[in-house]
Amino acid sequence: RQPSKERRYTNNYLLLTMSTPNDQKGGKKPVPFLAASKRDSKRWHKEPEPAKKRGSSFLDHFRDEPPPPADVFKEYMMDVNPDQRASDGQRYVERGLANIETAIGINGNLQYESASDDEKSHVTTDTELLAKIPPKPPIDDQFPDGTFPRSRTPSVASGYSTGQPPSLVMSPGMGMEAPPKSIFDVGVPVEEIAVAREVHEEFYQADGIFRPSAKEYDPNATNFKPVKRRRFAIIIAALCGFGLIFAGLVGAFLGYQATKADDSSKSGTDTGPSFAPSTDAEGAFMKQFAKMAGPGIYVPNSPHHRAAHWLMNEDPLVLDVRDPSIWQRYALVLFYFSTTYNGSASWRSCNAPEEFEGSDCLFDELFRQPDDTLTYNPISASRWLSVESECEWAGIVCDEGQVHAIELSGQNMTGTLPPELAALPYIQTISLQYNAFTGTIPVEYATARYMINIDLHGNQLTGTIPTELYALTNLQQVNVGENQLTGTISPLVGQLTGLKGWHVGHNLLEGSIPTEIGNLHFLSYTRMDHNRLTGTLPATLETLSNLKELWVQSNLLSGEIPSELGSAVDLNDLQLYENQFTGTIPDEIYDLNFLLRLELSDNALAGTISTRIGRLRLLTDFRVRHNQLTGTIPLQLGALKALRIVWLHKNLLDGSVPENVCNLVGPGFLEFLNADCGPEENPATPCACCTGCCDRNSEICRLTGN
Repeated sequence: RQPSKERRYTNNYLLLTMSTPNDQKGGKKPVPFLAASKRDSKRWHKEPEPAKKRGSSFLDHFRDEPPPPADVFKEYMMDVNPDQRASDGQRYVERGLANIETAIGINGNLQYESASDDEKSHVTTDTELLAKIPPKPPIDDQFPDGTFPRSRTPSVASGYSTGQPPSLVMSPGMGMEAPPKSIFDVGVPVEEIAVAREVHEEFYQADGIFRPSAKEYDPNATNFKPVKRRRFAIIIAALCGFGLIFAGLVGAFLGYQATKADDSSKSGTDTGPSFAPSTDAEGAFMKQFAKMAGPGIYVPNSPHHRAAHWLMNEDPLVLDVRDPSIWQRYALVLFYFSTTYNGSASWRSCNAPEEFEGSDCLFDELFRQPDDTLTYNPISASRWLSVESECEWAGIVCDEGQVHAIELSGQNMTGTLPPELAALPYIQTISLQYNAFTGTIPVEYATARYMINIDLHGNQLTGTIPTELYALTNLQQVNVGENQLTGTISPLVGQLTGLKGWHVGHNLLEGSIPTEIGNLHFLSYTRMDHNRLTGTLPATLETLSNLKELWVQSNLLSGEIPSELGSAVDLNDLQLYENQFTGTIPDEIYDLNFLLRLELSDNALAGTISTRIGRLRLLTDFRVRHNQLTGTIPLQLGALKALRIVWLHKNLLDGSVPENVCNLVGPGFLEFLNADCGPEENPATPCACCTGCCDRNSEICRLTGN
């Protein structure tokens, strides 16, 4: 408990601990005792003289209050005869024990164990306390083994019945092992004396409990002196002041260096390869991330460093580095900084919140209409880098807290594709079409074992299609069209036996279409158009019974159109225009009952238009312009009520356009009908209903107004 004001001493104190029989029974630990030291002894100095004159004991003057300090009592003991010294020494100890039990008792709450490590490290002592120990006085009633009669003092360790001297012991943990040596041989062990620091207001907690600190007293120490606290405090304050000034100078210098680094990064100057963490916690954080993300997080101004810094210092969630979800969050934060030039650029929607902005946003979700036009549909979502879970961020799809899909099409993203996306353990879809990504397709994406959909259509990617991607046998769709990819289509594509969509159109690919494409039995949609592909269409296409769409237009393909295409009974879109195909239109093509578009323009096809064309009841587009087709236009063409576009011009066809075909012309029906119906005075294929007429000799076409 907190001492009363008159007993709150101002210098170093002697801290002893003792255990009583009551404590032993209650299972309590020894409690400490505070005894006054030298400075407080001034008020006792007037008392010894009267005691000597009256012949009474020195201790008789202190019946109603604690015994005098030890150093005052020692001065008295040096002047008395041996018998008086032994008697008063014994009484001094007994009085001390009684006052301990009275002042503190079993309810004492001053526990050495309660002291903090910092308090323990500041403990001091008073070397003069036992500096002048008188020689061992004779004690007549002491037993040969050093014990006293049981009537003299109670035993602390074993109760009141053993006759052992009172044991003043240290608190646990003080390292006391040797048998005690007594002071005055009255039961006060030297090894069991500890010295406590000065009592100050600040050591009293809010609950009023004093938390002392102490360490073992060494009576043989020669350099263990009391601390001059006032002078010590002044020195400490001065050192702290100098430390603050030095820290300010260092901070200003580092700030200047950071400004220079930022300026040099903007001007393209190398800022150096490493980054020094500012704190131990930051260093541990960065070290842990370096194991996962590599040394890039130490490069100043890199997206990796920016992402790690954000997670450590700015993330509202304040995740611990050992949190299992922190890697997932880091990968997405890295993606954001990689695609916004470290946050200096903006996406189309749902950017990181600015000051005073909340987490809610409207995300512009991209949709492709049936006519291939693109539109946006605003939907409610959460901003990136907000306090919400990353699973709530716009364009992120999770299952049980794990990211499965990133769908951020048409968001004006720039930069390169971070390979760290592949490290998301359950990632299945990366859909980033119609952005402005540059660089190459990360080969690391081949390590995503559950990947089923890679959609990078409509960016500015260069390089080749990584051959490692062909090992992802779970892939169902690959769309890298409308980029600037080079190289060839590897025969390894045949390993993707689960592939349903293969879109590599509008690139700079060369070489031939590998015959291994016939292994893709589930292939439904393939677009290899607008490249520089050569060779022929492989006959193995006949095995693609699920094929619905085949686009190979605008290449350098040659040879004949394989009749095996007739085996793709579900084919509804066949586009072979702008190649160098020769031969005739295979009759098997007319057996494709679900065909909607048949585009064979700008080749070198010969022969006639078969009357079997009447079987294509669902046909909407029939384009065969700029070939070498001969014969007449079959009447069966007029039976195709779904027709919307018919291009017959720039061929060698004879005869007029059948009247039943003209009957199809009109808004909402056959809207575009072109033939070689010019010049007006001598048309090769007369047509009264065509919307456009061309002169096969001059290849000049005009609109008729129909």
